[in-house]
Amino acid sequence: MSIEQVRQLNTHIKNIKDRISNIPILGMTYGTKEQINSQIQSTLIDYPNSIMIGKELWDFIAGEKGYCDKLLNLIDDIMKEEPTSFSYEIEQKKQSLILDWERIYGKGKDSIDLVLQKYL
Repeated sequence: MSIEQVRQLNTHIKNIKDRISNIPILGMTYGTKEQINSQIQSTLIDYPNSIMIGKELWDFIAGEKGYCDKLLNLIDDIMKEEPTSFSYEIEQKKQSLILDWERIYGKGKDSIDLVLQKYL
């Protein structure tokens, strides 16, 4: 993530805070806060309270402490029962999500603008 992306994120965070009572955060699906470089730490509004990474994010999304470990164990069990390429399955799901997004919101920057207008 570049500094410019963080600055744009800060603008979106401010806009969200101004419109609703929820607190927006930056969520990263893997890694640790220790891996975030100092430029991002010093640029992101309200760091470290405005970011959740890895296990903390998964547990927050699920509303269940230890959910990330539970999820990883489930994936491990499934892979043992039905060996497949995990990266292939992720790519298939990504393509499915893209098609759903484009069907509902359209393509490109216009689709992002539509979602931001609708929900922010």
